[in-house]
Amino acid sequence: MQKEDDFNWRLEEAFAAAWPAAVCLRCDNWLLRFSGDAVRRVNSVNPLRGPRGMDGDFFAFVEAFYAERGRKAVFRVPEFASEVTPLLRARGYRAVRPSPTLTLWQDMPSSDDATDDRVELSTSADAAWIDAWQRVNGAPDESRTIYDAMTRAILVPVRFAAIRRDDRVIAQAYAAIHRGVLVFDSVAVDPDHRREGLGRRVVSALLA
Repeated sequence: MQKEDDFNWRLEEAFAAAWPAAVCLRCDNWLLRFSGDAVRRVNSVNPLRGPRGMDGDFFAFVEAFYAERGRKAVFRVPEFASEVTPLLRARGYRAVRPSPTLTLWQDMPSSDDATDDRVELSTSADAAWIDAWQRVNGAPDESRTIYDAMTRAILVPVRFAAIRRDDRVIAQAYAAIHRGVLVFDSVAVDPDHRREGLGRRVVSALLA
């Protein structure tokens, strides 16, 4: 059980490292994250390992922190930290996006088959890569700016994959690795080029 618990917290560290928040503040073994975008993972209260306080003063501090930034407090609670659920309910919080913890398994090509000369790998996301993310997600300019800054703030080893046609990124993904955990994010394909296996190609290139 200890080994499983250690791995769960390694995953949490990797997720945070792969999508850093602009502002992070630790309080009673919770990490308050804020970036100003609509993405909840970087605008939420996240548990840290060890005993966590949740008294009235803590809630007041957290709620004031987010209220000052024009937000309501959102707690991100993984299954292995669910012992705090009754305390959140007692405070009037409700689950807005519950989902079970799951692992996705998919048959992937071997590394020999994963190479594709149309897939470009880079240590940073250029303007066309960010443009593609904005286009596929229908994100406003403010979100684009925040997302661009986030990709530049990743401090762990990271690779950005892209497939381009006519100088336009039509498929993309990035992967960051932290303490042996590889995290994929922003896997997307332009709507006009879906069902061509392009998403699989960019992910396979990052695995190679």
